[in-house]
This record gives sequence, C-alpha cells and structure tokens, in this order.
Amino acid sequence: MSFDSRKYHFYLLFADTAKGKEPWTKNEWTNNIQPLFDKILKYSSYYDKTGLGVYAYTQRPNSEYYDEVKFGKLRWNEKSFEKWTFSDEEKERQFGSLDCWTPMRTVCEKIDSAPDICFSILNEQDHPQKGKIKFDFLMVVAIAEELNYKGTDDIRELSKILNAKRTVYKYRRWGSVHDPEKNAQWSFINSIQDTTSFGIYRAETLDIHDTKFDDLKFEPYWTTIYGN
Repeated sequence: MSFDSRKYHFYLLFADTAKGKEPWTKNEWTNNIQPLFDKILKYSSYYDKTGLGVYAYTQRPNSEYYDEVKFGKLRWNEKSFEKWTFSDEEKERQFGSLDCWTPMRTVCEKIDSAPDICFSILNEQDHPQKGKIKFDFLMVVAIAEELNYKGTDDIRELSKILNAKRTVYKYRRWGSVHDPEKNAQWSFINSIQDTTSFGIYRAETLDIHDTKFDDLKFEPYWTTIYGN
C-alpha cells in the first residue's frame, strides 16, 4: 500500500490551556498526555518502534535570531520524555512542535507504508502576531483504518484533558486531498504529516487566526466530537 492511499480516522483538536498546563510541560505530559497516547499507540503492532521529532529553540542573547535545540534520536520511552519535555521553570527553551510516528519514519520507508498512528502538537503561541491567535495549540491525530480502532472515545477524553475548544473528525487518505465538496471551506493539499494551522481554512485568508473561531464553518465537512 502506498503512502498516499492509506486511509485514516483523522482528528483536529483546537485547544486552549492554562499557563503551565501545556501538553509539552513535564507534569502535564507525564500525568495526562503520555498515558493516554500510550494506550492509543498500543493498538499498533509497531508500538515499540515509535519515534518522536521535537522542534524547540532558544533565542540568542541580545539578538532576534534563534538556535534550534538538538535532542538527538527520540523514542517513545522515559529517557526521551525526560529529555524533551519542559519544566515549569523553563525560560530559555521555547516549544515549537512535536510529531510522533508509529512506526518511526525510517521503518515506514523500509516497509513502504505510512504509519499506523501519527500525532502532532503545534504551538500556536509561536505565531508572529501573538495577539490575534484564536487557540493556543493545534493537535493532529491520525489512526489507520486497518487497526480496527477508531479512537473516538479516547480522543474525546484527550479533548477534555486539553480543554479543547472543539475537536473534529473526518475520514481521509494520508496523501493530498482535493475534496469535491464545493461548500467546504477546508483545504488539505498536503499529506497528514504536513498539517499545520496555516492554509487549512479558506474562508477569506490563509491564516485561520484571521477568522473568529465561532465563525469557522465545520459542518458538514467535519463531524464535531467535542465542543460546541
């Protein structure tokens, strides 16, 4: 099965959070986020071959420029979690994004298949115009159809933990999607791995944060599973 054609249960979580409760903070990740994803990832036979990619950065002293933090290879284990998560006192490092593949990318390339499960967290507080953001972070979760596990109940539980403003679902392929629904305001021209907030909503602008959140049109393109 090619990467592009594999089909997924695809979720987007638009979430706000209190300071110190972000999913990348050590306490929140350890106590709430990681245990729930651990349950989800175990639906794959490749659980022990899960890989993580984390983008974080530090600002150079007295400079507008940043340097990426190098974590080395990260796996789904306590040693890697301890390495990349953020303490409550963290001031120097800034979190950008996380992505998780089960199995990891190198295995996917070897078996020529998109992952069984993929999720990512994107820090919207990283937006160049912080004052206009409509949600603090975006989480993307994709679960392959063949696992016979849709994951809706667990994603609802995750949405509750993350204080999601709304969580939505659709069924889609891994690869580029040009949806034939003419009334749809949502556009996914890249693979699931490339999903970001920028460019996914096509009402009047490429930046979803230029649209009031309550004015975003989800139905009928999406099924809302959490939130109003």
